[in-house]
Amino acid sequence: MNWCDEGAKHAGPFFTITVSALEVGPSTGRAGYKRISARQIVSRLCSECLRTAVIRLEGAKLISEKAQDAAND
Repeated sequence: MNWCDEGAKHAGPFFTITVSALEVGPSTGRAGYKRISARQIVSRLCSECLRTAVIRLEGAKLISEKAQDAAND
């Protein structure tokens, strides 16, 4: 997780940036099947830094290795 570059010097308010992923599509709603979901806190930024922030995240880093295995049913 990253804080804004000058977090100690910047006044609030601060914002927490989170990313959510949820498995959707045909057959994910079947009985007894639990959809894969993930939530990750990416950053906390002050309003000043948030205006200029560019956030990039690889999907592979969001969900676990086990969840990425297509044969894992």
